[in-house]
Amino acid sequence: MRPFSAAIATLCFAVSTSLFAGAPDAPDASDLFPHQVSELIGSGLGNPKNRLQITIFEYVSKLTGCVSPEPFLPYKVSTSGRATVGVKCQGREQKPLYLTVNVKVFGRYWVPNADIARGQVIEKAMLSEKDGDLSKLPRNIIQDPEKIIGKQLNRALKAGKPVQESSLQAVYLVKRNAIVDVQAAGTGFMIKRDGKALDDGALGDPVRVKLQGGNTVKATVTAQNVLNIDI
Repeated sequence: MRPFSAAIATLCFAVSTSLFAGAPDAPDASDLFPHQVSELIGSGLGNPKNRLQITIFEYVSKLTGCVSPEPFLPYKVSTSGRATVGVKCQGREQKPLYLTVNVKVFGRYWVPNADIARGQVIEKAMLSEKDGDLSKLPRNIIQDPEKIIGKQLNRALKAGKPVQESSLQAVYLVKRNAIVDVQAAGTGFMIKRDGKALDDGALGDPVRVKLQGGNTVKATVTAQNVLNIDI
C-alpha cells in the first residue's frame, strides 16, 4: 500500500478494519472519522442493506491539525458519485473544511431470466437476484421484489437487464372503451348502471365513465370492470 501521504483513502463500510490505522501524520480520531463519514452518507441513501465504498480525497493534507474532526453534509447525498463532506474541528473558529469524496453503492437488484414482452404481468419465477455496483446501473432500479411481482410491463424487458420503476405499471382492471358496471351505494340501497370507460384504470384509480344517456361521471375502480361512485 502507498504511504498515507498520497492523500487518498478508501473505506469499504462493510469492512471493520480501518485503512487509516497506523498511518503517518494521521489526524486525531483518524480511525473513527471515515466510519462517521460512511454512516453519515449511508443514512441518506435509503436502503440499509446496501454496502458503501467511500473514497476520501486529500484527507491528510486538509485535516492535519484538526482536533476531533466532525463531518457533516452541506448537501444531501442521494446517489453514487462525487459528493462534498464538510468538517468542523474542535476549538477552531475558522470556517469548516471541505473534503471531496467518491461514493459507490453495492447491493442486490432483480433481472429477468428471459425476455419478457410488453403487457405481461411479472411473476417471481421470471426473475433472478443479482448483486453488484449499483452506481453502474440506472438510478431507478428496483431492489424490493414486492414492488415488481404482480406489476405489468409497459415496455419489453431484455434478459439480464435490471428492472426499473419506469418499466412497470399497476395491472389495469378497467380498459378504455370497456363496458363496465357502475355502482353507487347508500344506507339500505345500491344503484347499478352500465357505462363505458373513457380511461384505463388500476385498483383504486379514478376513471371517467360515460353512462347510458350521455352523462360522464368519475368513479373509482374496485374490481375487474367494476367502479364505484361515492354519494
